[in-house]
Amino acid sequence: MKAALLLDLYANAGACTEEQRSRLTFLQSKDGPVAIFAKGSVVSGDEALIRCQTGQASPLDEECRLACGMTDDQMTWLQTEYKMATLGVNDKDDKELFRAGIILGYDDKLSYIPGPNWAAYQAAKAEIEKTDDIE
Repeated sequence: MKAALLLDLYANAGACTEEQRSRLTFLQSKDGPVAIFAKGSVVSGDEALIRCQTGQASPLDEECRLACGMTDDQMTWLQTEYKMATLGVNDKDDKELFRAGIILGYDDKLSYIPGPNWAAYQAAKAEIEKTDDIE
């Protein structure tokens, strides 16, 4: 049973097994190196199942997919919820914008990071404002 992580996952290198430590990547931060399991890292066995059932990973084989006991739509919903929680997207309206691909999250100033549908959304808003101004 195998799955791939959907996002970087922070790790406590001291608590990892030797095998897990061999899969760690280290990112440089202002406080020094930070251990992570990089996005796309493969996990197996019970860990694969747990990560999939919490939206942190996507099944790589049929065994894992079946063990999850979810439809593809349920799994996609759960993965999106996990991504939003990780990015701090908790506001109901912002969640709708995230799901629609309008925003990707927030920058350091808590402004929206535009998503692939940002321009279409802004154009639609401008059109609605024009209509409101006419009335």
